Amino acid sequence: MSFSIAELFVDLGIKGSDESVKKVKGVDTGLRGIASSGLAAKAMLVGVMYGMQRLMSNSAQAGASLTQFANLTGLSTDKLQRWQYAAKMSNVAAEDITGSIKGVQQAMARMSLGQGAPAGFGMMANTVGFDMTKMDDTFYVMDKLKEFAKSTGSHSAQGNEFLKSFGLSEGAIGFLRETNIEVDKLSSGLFYS
Repeated sequence: MSFSIAELFVDLGIKGSDESVKKVKGVDTGLRGIASSGLAAKAMLVGVMYGMQRLMSNSAQAGASLTQFANLTGLSTDKLQRWQYAAKMSNVAAEDITGSIKGVQQAMARMSLGQGAPAGFGMMANTVGFDMTKMDDTFYVMDKLKEFAKSTGSHSAQGNEFLKSFGLSEGAIGFLRETNIEVDKLSSGLFYS
């Protein structure tokens, strides 16, 4: 089936010379609008693809970081993510909390190896109570440090030094003092599995 240009214009309803010019200009403007919209749609798709690539890359990095943490410490990545999330709510970086948790684990390991307790251990244990059978449970120790950080006696230069002796960073100390988030009650849907 063949069409001529004239038949196309007749089918489109373009008749007469003056009217034809106006309608052809209208078609031209419409086609440019379509081309412009098509270009915008392509740009949007490129943006979405870039965003997805970044999301996947960040997700892969987070997964690798969690795996490395678990392999090094033997600790739960679920509990780590809970602590990181709570810290993020207090504007403390996840890496700051991760490093502090590793520091607490190292301090307690040194203590169990007979290399001496952290300088603040006695003060913390007397203030909040401490079950010595749980000294290898890093997250139990973190909970006790949180209790101690909230106590009146820890809000001093000595209190800061006691807390630092456990391997806590300044950001982690501030977070432990101010947070009211109960990390065990956070929804598991917020975290990587």
